[in-house]
Amino acid sequence: MTARNDDRPEGRPEPTRTTGGTDAEGTGAGSARAGGAGAGSTDAGGVAHRGVRDAGATTPVVLASGHLVDRPDRPSPRFPPSRVPWVTDLVGGALDEWRVGPGAIVICGGARGADIIAAEEGHSRGARVVLCLALPPEEFERRSVDLPGTEWRERFRRLLKVAEVRQLPEGVVDASADGEVFDRANEWMIDMAHRLARRPYAVVVWDGQPGDGRGGTSDLIRQLGYPADDPRIRVIDPTPPG
Repeated sequence: MTARNDDRPEGRPEPTRTTGGTDAEGTGAGSARAGGAGAGSTDAGGVAHRGVRDAGATTPVVLASGHLVDRPDRPSPRFPPSRVPWVTDLVGGALDEWRVGPGAIVICGGARGADIIAAEEGHSRGARVVLCLALPPEEFERRSVDLPGTEWRERFRRLLKVAEVRQLPEGVVDASADGEVFDRANEWMIDMAHRLARRPYAVVVWDGQPGDGRGGTSDLIRQLGYPADDPRIRVIDPTPPG
């Protein structure tokens, strides 16, 4: 997701979720409008989609989002580092099922966990990766990427060199308002995906639970508006089994 230190959701739809398995050791309400977004077009909130063009009806467009990998002091595990390899395999499997490759577009936020995993998996398959950052890269890295003793910061910086990087313009929302900037970035990504494809795919790493406020994964699920049985959404539950 576009990522805050703790995910921040509200509603709780019940799409089909991928759960369990053997634990691996190791790691803006955008309108659902059809049609293309040419270079220089703007969304409903006036955010420019510079350089992001209509993907066409047959080219996969994938919106990827989800939980951040847990900090060591998280009271109850939600997405622990040990689950990263398992989640990565499932994200890659979804992209393969949707035939993501050269010409496809993967849109995501850039935070540690679901965003970076999906971006790397898309890039490895030759897709265009569009990173939509809620904050300037340095601040975003500090708030939503860095985890001491891990490689998430380095992975994020590598993606900055190979992805198309977009930033929510300063002044669109108050960046100091808790959760608001991340909520607006979710809306921005959803709007972009719907402009690029009539019915974009979505892979979401989510435990199915409400979060701690605005701007989190369940907010994004609600804003997508897909029914529970829609084959274009894949929800992966990163919670450890048992």
